[in-house]
Amino acid sequence: MKDEQLSFEKIKKLGIVPIKDKENPLSYLKSIRLKTVLENYYTDKVAVKEIIRKYDLPIDNVMDFHRYLPYYYTKVMCPYDGTRMCAAMPSRSNFKGHSPNVFCLECGHKKGTVCNCVNCQKESNREKEKIIAILDGIYKNSEIRIENIGFIDRINIATLLQLSGNEYGYLILPFKQYGRSATGSITDEILTGLIQKKY
Repeated sequence: MKDEQLSFEKIKKLGIVPIKDKENPLSYLKSIRLKTVLENYYTDKVAVKEIIRKYDLPIDNVMDFHRYLPYYYTKVMCPYDGTRMCAAMPSRSNFKGHSPNVFCLECGHKKGTVCNCVNCQKESNREKEKIIAILDGIYKNSEIRIENIGFIDRINIATLLQLSGNEYGYLILPFKQYGRSATGSITDEILTGLIQKKY
């Protein structure tokens, strides 16, 4: 999700996630006061040093202020639990062109990246099991000589094995030469082609 037109007004409308971490120097500020502090920060109305002094914030280094900024809610809904996903507020120097890393506070799901949340792991395991079941049903008790398998098909088979994560119960780690098949990924067409050849 890239939102080049992001503004503090939009963040306020979307909503600021309450700070629960009591170690965060901004956690004791009430919602209205926190919004005022953030508005001063993002509109450059007040220098960071002055904000820290004015609100008696226990922050020693002005450069650390942005580390304590709260999360804000986005419009993106978590596909697993239906809650609004969040993003970290950017420092004011990174505000224009801010491209947030969107995540779910409830389940930890991350959007747009490789996600290892419990739900994505379950989904990945279901996909792997489906592929293994298909291959098991087709290739059980069949024998193919490796010399009879073409180069591209070997790459596709290696990719399929790597994606399924199984070779005699062991995880096959990615290898950049077959991390993707010749066409970019294992498609139904490639899988069907391999099955028809009984590889």
